[in-house]
Amino acid sequence: MAHVSVATVSRVVNNTGQVRPQTRQLVQSIIEQTGFRPNVLAQSLSTRATRTIGFILPDITNPFFASVFLEAEKRALALGYTVMLANSLNDPAVESQNLLSFAEKQVDGIIFMGGRVNDNPPRPEHVAEMQTVLEQTPIVMINGKMPGIDCYDVHADEAQGIHDAVAYLVGLGHRRIEMIGGVPGNLTTDEKLTAFAHALQQHGLDLPDPLTLPGRWSVLDGMACLEARLQRPPLPTAFIAINDLIAIGVLLKAQELGLNVPGNFSLIGIDDIAWDEMMRPPLTSISQNYAQLGPAAVDVIVAVSEGQDPPRQCVVPTFLVARQSCGPATR
Repeated sequence: MAHVSVATVSRVVNNTGQVRPQTRQLVQSIIEQTGFRPNVLAQSLSTRATRTIGFILPDITNPFFASVFLEAEKRALALGYTVMLANSLNDPAVESQNLLSFAEKQVDGIIFMGGRVNDNPPRPEHVAEMQTVLEQTPIVMINGKMPGIDCYDVHADEAQGIHDAVAYLVGLGHRRIEMIGGVPGNLTTDEKLTAFAHALQQHGLDLPDPLTLPGRWSVLDGMACLEARLQRPPLPTAFIAINDLIAIGVLLKAQELGLNVPGNFSLIGIDDIAWDEMMRPPLTSISQNYAQLGPAAVDVIVAVSEGQDPPRQCVVPTFLVARQSCGPATR
């Protein structure tokens, strides 16, 4: 319609190369008249880039995962990429299906959270599956790792966060501090417990036995954890919960039983989800620094897609957000 070459139209559509102003105006007016839209699939066949990123996580209803995904998607959109979300529903079979589906769609990269990248140790078949996909598609693990898989690693410095939490409580006079929640054999739990033990030793404090009262991850799990811990008096003067949902469950159960936080014990969570400020008292927490964590994973995939060689590992700093759930030790 414009009586110009395909190459000229391409330069106008993609805003590349030199085109005379009057020719550019003509082509753009025809684009508007016809409602033309570029065929992204055809472009991807030519450039071998789809400008899409696959994102696999266990459960988008968990505020931690939702917050990481939201910040990642914001960065991707700003860079002209689309993020496709897949919930594994905490099911390894669904997780495998999501992984292979993204590879078949030839996404530019896959961001992976939870599930198999937190198994300690991982199942051999999961390692083999990841290796197969990695041969053709870059993978970024957030807060996870798999021995034998040489993919990109973006993680929050949770160990430093634990050290900061212990130091903060020690500064308030606490000498009997315990962790609560989590599942030993889960990578993030194990790493937090290792950091916790090291932090206590640095401050000359005794290690509790067991090191944590296991209780998985949810609010209901947190309520059950505190109820179980009450069967073994005395309570510590402070708890550090494995995540904020456990901490919220502990707080709700304490209120139900007439216990006062921070009067009877201080409480710190990990993640700094939006719910923390709405609790009574507002919950002190270690922030995962979502504004850097999610975007850092996207930046890695975009860099690889554009032919760059980003660092294999990126450590995102965490920081303590002090609220009213902690106070001076009273016993």
